[in-house]
Amino acid sequence: MIRINPVPLPLAPGAKATGAPVLSEHVQRVVHFLAGQAGLSVDGFSIDGGHAVAKVSRDGRMSSVRIPRGTDHYVRANLRGEFVRVAQALNGRATYYCPTCGSTDITFDAQVRWDRESSALVLLEMLNSPWCGGCSDTIPEASFGEVGHE
Repeated sequence: MIRINPVPLPLAPGAKATGAPVLSEHVQRVVHFLAGQAGLSVDGFSIDGGHAVAKVSRDGRMSSVRIPRGTDHYVRANLRGEFVRVAQALNGRATYYCPTCGSTDITFDAQVRWDRESSALVLLEMLNSPWCGGCSDTIPEASFGEVGHE
């Protein structure tokens, strides 16, 4: 599990401490190391909905990655894959595509919620199977990566 210890997450200027969990120094080092391997910079950490989040960037583009809870091995394995996907997406080369025909014309159904504070839609869950415009059919799962590669 991600351990709770007295090392607090860095707070943004003017932010108030909420008593939320903090990341251990070890987990912060692991996050920095794995993000660096994927070519990402870690810009900070925060707590969102009770979950630790790493703010990462590459070439001026920013994203957030939720840090999973679990054993050290589980956290490393999940973060490694997630950082690679985020790096590809921030690079602009990766996208969702159909594993059958290779089309990038993929449509997803999702449930979202409006967040008044951020004035943005927040994804709650993906629904059903995605639709491929190239196949004109639903597909069990869309692949994510560089087009034409799994």
